[in-house]
Amino acid sequence: MRKAGAYTLNVDSDGASAMSVRFPPFFAVVLWGAFCGAVGLLAGLLLLHWFGAGGGAAAETGLWPEAVSDWVVAGALLFSFGIVGCCAASLRHTARQRRELERSERRFLDFAEIASEWYWETDDRHRFVAFWGRPDAVQMGSITKILGRTRWDLVSPELWTPELDEHIRVMERREPFTDFRLSRYGPDGKILHFLISGKPIFDADGAFRGYRGVSTDVTVEQESLKSQAETRRLLNVALESLSDAFIVSDPEDRIVLFNGMANELLAAGDEVFGLGSRFEDWSRARVRAGLIKEAIGREDEWLQERLTSRGAATGVQVIQLSDGRWLRLNERRMSDGGIATIISDITEIKTAEFEAREAREMLAQALDSINEGFLLWDENDRCVLWNRRCADWLPRFRETLDVGVSCEEMIRRRVEMGLIHEAQENPEEWIAWRMDQHRNPTGPFEIEIGHDQWLRVHEHKTANGGVVAIWTDISAFKAQSWVLEEKSTLLETTMGQIDQGICVYDANQRLVAWNDRFAAILELPPHVTTPGMHYEALVTVLAERGDLGAVDVDETIAVLLDDARHPQRRFYEWHRHNGLVIEVQSNPMPDGGFVATLTDVTRSKRIELALRGREAQLREIIEIAPMPVIVVGLEDRRIRFVNPHGAAVFGLDREALNTWRIEDLYWDTADMRAVQAEMEASGGILRNRPLRVRRGDGARRWVEVSAQLGRFDGERSIIATVVDVTERREAEERIRDLAFMDALTALPNRRMFHDHLQHILAHAEREHRRVAILYIDLDQFKHVNDSLGHDAGDDLLKQAAGRLLKCVRDSDVLARLGGDEFAIIQVGIDRSDAAATLAARIIEAFSAPFRIEDHSVHAGASVGITLFPDDSTVSGELLRNADLALYKAKAERGIYAFYSPALGEQVKRRIDLIAALHAALRDDRLSLRFQPIVALDTGRLMRFEALLRWEDPQFGAVPPSEFIPIAENSGLIVPIGRWVLKRVCRHLREWIDAGCSPVPVAVNVSPKEMHDREFVQHVIDVLGALDLPAALLEIEITEGTLVEDVEGTIAVMQALKAVGVSFAVDDFGVGHSSLSYLKRLPISTLKIDQSFVVDIEQDKDDTAIVEAVIGLAATLGLRVVAEGVETESQRAFLSARGCDAIQGYLISKPLLPTDAREMLTVAPVLS
Repeated sequence: MRKAGAYTLNVDSDGASAMSVRFPPFFAVVLWGAFCGAVGLLAGLLLLHWFGAGGGAAAETGLWPEAVSDWVVAGALLFSFGIVGCCAASLRHTARQRRELERSERRFLDFAEIASEWYWETDDRHRFVAFWGRPDAVQMGSITKILGRTRWDLVSPELWTPELDEHIRVMERREPFTDFRLSRYGPDGKILHFLISGKPIFDADGAFRGYRGVSTDVTVEQESLKSQAETRRLLNVALESLSDAFIVSDPEDRIVLFNGMANELLAAGDEVFGLGSRFEDWSRARVRAGLIKEAIGREDEWLQERLTSRGAATGVQVIQLSDGRWLRLNERRMSDGGIATIISDITEIKTAEFEAREAREMLAQALDSINEGFLLWDENDRCVLWNRRCADWLPRFRETLDVGVSCEEMIRRRVEMGLIHEAQENPEEWIAWRMDQHRNPTGPFEIEIGHDQWLRVHEHKTANGGVVAIWTDISAFKAQSWVLEEKSTLLETTMGQIDQGICVYDANQRLVAWNDRFAAILELPPHVTTPGMHYEALVTVLAERGDLGAVDVDETIAVLLDDARHPQRRFYEWHRHNGLVIEVQSNPMPDGGFVATLTDVTRSKRIELALRGREAQLREIIEIAPMPVIVVGLEDRRIRFVNPHGAAVFGLDREALNTWRIEDLYWDTADMRAVQAEMEASGGILRNRPLRVRRGDGARRWVEVSAQLGRFDGERSIIATVVDVTERREAEERIRDLAFMDALTALPNRRMFHDHLQHILAHAEREHRRVAILYIDLDQFKHVNDSLGHDAGDDLLKQAAGRLLKCVRDSDVLARLGGDEFAIIQVGIDRSDAAATLAARIIEAFSAPFRIEDHSVHAGASVGITLFPDDSTVSGELLRNADLALYKAKAERGIYAFYSPALGEQVKRRIDLIAALHAALRDDRLSLRFQPIVALDTGRLMRFEALLRWEDPQFGAVPPSEFIPIAENSGLIVPIGRWVLKRVCRHLREWIDAGCSPVPVAVNVSPKEMHDREFVQHVIDVLGALDLPAALLEIEITEGTLVEDVEGTIAVMQALKAVGVSFAVDDFGVGHSSLSYLKRLPISTLKIDQSFVVDIEQDKDDTAIVEAVIGLAATLGLRVVAEGVETESQRAFLSARGCDAIQGYLISKPLLPTDAREMLTVAPVLS
């Protein structure tokens, strides 16, 4: 450190500093001696000079006195001693000052070590050269690492600020600075904050030597301020995020704090409400303004009651406002005497209560209208609710049950009154069983409550421990069950009476059904005809006893089992080892099994052999034949002979039949032509050909005909045996239909569809062929079902099935899976184009309206497609893929969509977006932007268009092009539209209250909103609630809205036009507008879609369209606004052609509401 000089720094009273010399007493004596010696020496020298003027003569003459010499010598000695004393005193004083300076420096260092600041010094290149202060206060780490570096060398890049750049410039200008804030990392990696002050140092010549200054660690203070600010911010955020209003009043009941919700609930149009206002004042103002519904007509009385309850400040009050809202006030006295008030808008709760009350009434009406009985028991097993159906079904119901009566008490009363038939034998046992069913419900059970009157009771526990009971009258079902049981018995009896043997095996080759004739014909042991016995048991018995010929038993069994696994239609004669001849006919069933009929034709064959050898005896043989025989002349095709059994088949006597021609017997002439062709192809032989024939009474019967050409009475004839198989055929069809067909549409049901799919996929895999699966869904089925009734819905499904049948090929499989969902298996396709063609054909078929009960109903179709093996080779996955593709198609309706691997993620995202959009609407996370529309001739702001925006915490900024279609398809578009309308009108109200002169705001309205019956009234209510002129609202609709319902749309527009709302047609030119109704619409503006503007200078088609729209608007007296204008050249082009106004990024991006309000104060927006 540099040493100070022999001076100290004194400060004057005005603060200025001055330098003063300090002289010790001994130095004054020495100085006085030196002064006297100097005077004596000077006097001697003067005398010497005076006397010396006469030269040496003076001495010689004795004129030089001795005293003069003594004076000179004495003066010289005195001067010398004075000088020596002065030097000694000076040296002593210097040493003393050095010691004092060292003590001062020590004191300075001591102070610096205990101070929170530290002191520093830099050289002329701003490098640190010295520090004073505590190391922990300096917070520099190792001082040696800092010396020789500049201050900005210590700052990390991420902490560099523009203020630091300015600080460097100040130091480069060598100016003093005060309280410069600097942040840097400390030795432990934490950020430290400092306040630094300094001044430049110059030497005596004015040369810059560096800076000296002081630094203070303000990290703690900075963090404290930051923490306090964050605390205040969080408090404000918490208060502002409250959905309730929050008000704090002082002991004099003046407002000292309130949040934004309080301002929104209480301050609208009320200048009295605000900080410092008294509760009584602003309450009185609201009462006099008629804002409190219950105070109207009794203002003073109500206000006095309110002030009294306010003074108590201990309870909760509910108040209804004149605008219909309900508020709940919770007031509590604070410790300082003030009052904290929380005000909640409980309009939705009150509305929910009213709706709940209405819902309860509707529930009671609904319960009374259903066909089931309904009873509700509480957790104490006391009756709470029942419907009218219970009283209708149960005699003397009101005598045994009332609210509060327990279930056991009701049951015991009814048993004691003899009203439950099945409980009469053992009442207590039955009551115990019934109560056990009631307390521990496990499933539905049946009770006979009267003669041929049955109820199915289904009870289950509620969440609170109660029990809900559903009673279903199954009396008719029981009666039908008995009928079906009788029919089943009759069917079994019929099968037992049929002369043919019948057996049915399922897809697993297990025996399902058979008749006794089957076992008798084959002489089977009992174990073979056991239910569920495998087909192998049958063929093993037949092979081992030689019925299958001299063959290898094992090999034959294996072949027959393989045939059974792949059943086909077969007909053959089987000659058993005992000489019997059996005709076997086997038909595959849809589930993979088969049904076989066995006819013992041994006698028939013997008769045929006899006929061949003995034509003369043929008539006699036919006459006595035990089966129906008919002979038809080959030339004239008349019936020449029929035996008694044959006449019985056709229900006519033999003489009458002899007048018929062969054509008269056929039910369908197509069958006759087919039989002729088969006989010609087989050389005149027909075996067991199923045919439909007509009886004499006109009834249709199924027969199996075996015929061959021969001679009868010397003429060429067809000799045929006719077996009536109607009962067998109907039994087979009934079994098949019950299991595999849809009763409503007569199409295969879901089970048959799955069975077909398994077989088709297996075949396609073997043949390396492609298969398409199409899921079809009716777009408007639910609407038809709900509006016109279930009968109309059933009619629509049947007509839809008919149209689908016309679209598919015979080789394709069409099924109804349930509800309004159909499915198609398209086989034998090579490319996916075939599936797309079929889907397009289906959509086209459904574009025409259906005629349902004198109503013209539009019910389009959406189609989802997946391909085998492209998308999967597993049937379950293919069905899921088709379902996902259908979901995608239904999102747009009336289209078809192919499955893709990304579709699953797209569907998941769509589902998640729907849930997030619900939450955003509920939590008020939607927002608005306002895009200016500016007049081209004046450059002034004409209006704004309100644009909806959604920023989601999970998905980020979701574009309107994505979430608007989701809102339309999920039913959210109407509530979102109402939110937009209310928020736009609220901003308009705020702008007016702020003193701005607002311009109209255009709001886009979807077709569903326009067709909402409450839309007109809702718009009028919102405008009225905020006291807004209707002229400030413009509604934009698309051409699609007009096309959907022209007359309804015009009616809505005219109703709103009458109150002052204006209309604009958005995106004009991209839809299908018709001039015939365009001129009828009460619109004022046509908006040219931005797709026509972007290339307007290069694309001649766009130019022609824009010019045509402008000309059309001029003819109709309408304003034209061009959207999406981004360049000056586009603006000039549109202006030159007479366009009225433009909007787009050339003017401004969509603005926040606050920025839009600022634009209202700007003169011309476009210059």
